[in-house]
Amino acid sequence: KNSTTEKEEILLDVEELAKDKRYYNAGNITVSPNNNIMCYLENTTGNDNYTAKFKHIKTNTFINDSLINPINIIWLNDSVLIYVLLEKKTNRAYKVMKHILYNNQSADELILFEQDERFGLEISKSKSKEYVFIYSSSSNTSEQYFIKLSDKNLALNVFYPKEENHKYSVKHVGTKFYILSNKKALNYKLMVVDTADYAENKWKEVIPYNKKVMIQNFELFDKYIVVNEKEDAQPRLRVINLTTQQDHIIKFKEDFYSVKIGYNPDFDTDTLQFSFSSFLTPNTVFNYNMETKEKRIIKQRPWTKNKYSPYKVERIWATAKDGKKIPITLFYNKWLVLNKKNPETNKVWLTSYGSYGYGQEITFNTSLLPLINKGFIYAVAHIRGGNDMGTEWYEDGKMMNKKNTFTDFIDCSEYLIEKEYVTKGNITIQGQSAGGLLMGAVANMRPDLYKAVILDVPFVDVVNTMLDEKLPLTTGEYEEWGNPNIKKDYKYIKSYSPYDNVEKKNYPPMFFFTGLNDSRVGYWEPAKMVAKLREFKTDNNILLLKTNLYAGHGGNSGRYSSYKDLAMKYALIFELYKNALIK
Repeated sequence: KNSTTEKEEILLDVEELAKDKRYYNAGNITVSPNNNIMCYLENTTGNDNYTAKFKHIKTNTFINDSLINPINIIWLNDSVLIYVLLEKKTNRAYKVMKHILYNNQSADELILFEQDERFGLEISKSKSKEYVFIYSSSSNTSEQYFIKLSDKNLALNVFYPKEENHKYSVKHVGTKFYILSNKKALNYKLMVVDTADYAENKWKEVIPYNKKVMIQNFELFDKYIVVNEKEDAQPRLRVINLTTQQDHIIKFKEDFYSVKIGYNPDFDTDTLQFSFSSFLTPNTVFNYNMETKEKRIIKQRPWTKNKYSPYKVERIWATAKDGKKIPITLFYNKWLVLNKKNPETNKVWLTSYGSYGYGQEITFNTSLLPLINKGFIYAVAHIRGGNDMGTEWYEDGKMMNKKNTFTDFIDCSEYLIEKEYVTKGNITIQGQSAGGLLMGAVANMRPDLYKAVILDVPFVDVVNTMLDEKLPLTTGEYEEWGNPNIKKDYKYIKSYSPYDNVEKKNYPPMFFFTGLNDSRVGYWEPAKMVAKLREFKTDNNILLLKTNLYAGHGGNSGRYSSYKDLAMKYALIFELYKNALIK
């Protein structure tokens, strides 16, 4: 630390560990307070089940100790850890355990057991290093516990008890707890209370609820609060000076980008570290002086940018059938596309996700450039089901509103055609996981719009999966999709579930990709849908299923594996367009 002369040491040679394995992943490293022992998580299948391994740093030797199915490991001292344990079959994060180094895992002490199957647990250590926070949450509700590390008994305290549809999280600085809460505040508000008496009636408002602005995260300093917020599908950082109560937003030259609070371990500083990325700028870490507003680049991914760059990013707004305005972000080579006189020469690659309140980030990705340089417009639809336009945007695309996700995507497709960015039948669409559900649904609803459909590890057999409580993610996601054991929910889910809605009609070329070890979306889901499509569809268009026998939900391990998989997808799509490709 703070040295420019010491030699770097290899703590973990992942290439060596992976050399005799078809799949290998290692990460989530945590180090004991005395810097002697390193704990890391290892995965050799691609599923969501990891093993914690331990290594002595000074002697470079592995320790005869391990933990099965842990996540979120925190060192309490040099020989004691706490961790969240995953339930073996369902992968629900359901227990917090205490482990003493070198002891058998079977002797670990239970700290908290979350019995409600809708809820999962997370743990973290406060920035102040004075508390461990345990966060229990479902899709709609949360509860937070804390352990004061100065308490030898590690007593568990409830900050605020579960209250249906109330989500909150707590951070600590000095003598204050700061609370991010959505109680009577759909897009969240920030509150503060003394640590000595944190009853709800003592909470005081710091940042009020704003219907147009969603608070995503915040960082505490002695003199400042930094808020990661989002408005109109654009994240930003707001700096609040606690002394003057003045605030400002950090400015950038680009209009559309991703920005996130980074690693900020100190309270007594004027410096904020954050990361910035966009379609045009590689991931960049900045140090920002919150007093002078000066930015300094600390690290940036190497990238040679042509000052005569032909690439352009713009945002357009489609209108949904119910009148909602849906943002679409476009990325293209302005020298090659947007020929409004001959839109049939344009090609669009349209993607989205639209679930769990995950917004569509605008980040740097070099693997898009071969697509862009072949004359494609890369389009991102910020549809309902994500949080791009706030929490209400998410609520409007889940449960009994789920079909808004699909119709929004179709409306975006039709808008691109109407405004002559592309002609009907020249749009390739792609989505992953719940985004694969989106692809399957819109392929059933409007197959005439699309040139091709790419479904990556797609969640396409919604009814059967949500009826099987023994599968991972099922009971914990009743608040996202509904519970098909309830008749009303069953009928609604079945009305859009891709597998259940395959019909005797023409479909565009479709390409399904899955992994045998996927514990989130079973490989049998796309396999069943492909089999049904082969029986029902009335066209001669190509229909392929590729099952990776050595991977899970995230695809292959290894530095270049994702590029090889993407190259296959590009090759398939380029072949479909080959007569129109720009050489």
